[in-house]
Amino acid sequence: MAKLSPTKKSFPWTDVPQGQVIDISKIKNPLDAKRLKSAKPKTLAQSVAELEKNPIIQNMLNDLKKKKKKFDPSKIGAVKKQKIGRATILEETQRLVIVKHIADIGANCQEELLSPAFATISADGKSNPLFDTQHGMNLVGLFAKHGLWQGVDPAKWEDFEFPFFVINNSDVAFANEAAFHRNGKGQKKWTAFDFHRIKVAGVRQHKSTEKDYVDAEKRQTICEKNEAIPIPASHSQKGKAGTLDRIDAVYNWSHKTLDFILATHKKYWHGTKIDSAVFGLYGHLHDNLKKNNIPMSGPQWNEFLDNFHAIIKKCFTDLASLRTETENAHVAWHSVAYPNVKDHKLKSTNCALAIVMKIYQRLGDPNSQYITNDVNDFKYINEDIYDYLDPVDVINAVKNA
Repeated sequence: MAKLSPTKKSFPWTDVPQGQVIDISKIKNPLDAKRLKSAKPKTLAQSVAELEKNPIIQNMLNDLKKKKKKFDPSKIGAVKKQKIGRATILEETQRLVIVKHIADIGANCQEELLSPAFATISADGKSNPLFDTQHGMNLVGLFAKHGLWQGVDPAKWEDFEFPFFVINNSDVAFANEAAFHRNGKGQKKWTAFDFHRIKVAGVRQHKSTEKDYVDAEKRQTICEKNEAIPIPASHSQKGKAGTLDRIDAVYNWSHKTLDFILATHKKYWHGTKIDSAVFGLYGHLHDNLKKNNIPMSGPQWNEFLDNFHAIIKKCFTDLASLRTETENAHVAWHSVAYPNVKDHKLKSTNCALAIVMKIYQRLGDPNSQYITNDVNDFKYINEDIYDYLDPVDVINAVKNA
């Protein structure tokens, strides 16, 4: 730890956590740049061959075979172009129309990304009830009626032919089931990592210059530089040191702040799982000091940062325990400070920082330029969250320091 100047009292705690060296090459990086550049798409035959070796798939196939189940290919829907005027929309079958969603699609419309109309067939065969893509089809109709499609007469806009994926089933109940299947029951929702993966691969594999894609790739590079490899929740190495599964939080901060967050974790906690506490703790510390033009380099800064982490190790052991203690203290404090409020769960992301600052203010230089305004948060009248921290590990430890 850096030495204090003779005019300052020594900081009472000197046991500072130190990051450990790990072999990052053992982490299976799903977005490794070298692998993506040389990656080739699998054939369907290759994919099927891999899947049929999986016990879960084997069980599914064996169960179907035992039941002597056979599927009828003639029941599969077919794609054909037909007049958009045949489409009908029963909102009870789908969600209610979201006007802004249609406007957003239209403002940035790319013809190649429009989906076909997913529909069944009416009992009389004269119309096609939609069970999906009502927003897209409304947009197609608006464009046709207002002369935005090349070669389409606005006066006869309903005659514009568009691809329909039609399932030959006139049962209204089936349309409801199909809508449910398309929009929830049959879908696996995309995770934050799925969106991140597509964007990063778009740059590394296909040299995309889309702004959002380039941004994602830069964030991936920052993570890799600091040996915090983004992985999906299903990754076999989830929870292992050197991995990062909170991908949503990676997008909540600027590139410089993200770099500071992960670099600080690497310096003090590398070798342990990256706890979600790092983002609010270090992100707010960096941004609040930057906002006040406080320098974050040099001996004084290093001294402060060591003392800051000595507090965490002494009072909470590690970041995961800091997060848990912060959540518990917030519920206890908030219940007393705001007794008429029903929900006392922590929603702020700067609470852990506020707690560490409150402890630092009591132990270090109370006028330090590094004490952020967070120190004044989580107070209400005479109630301060500090008084609801662990009486032994925190309150007494600070008193006896």
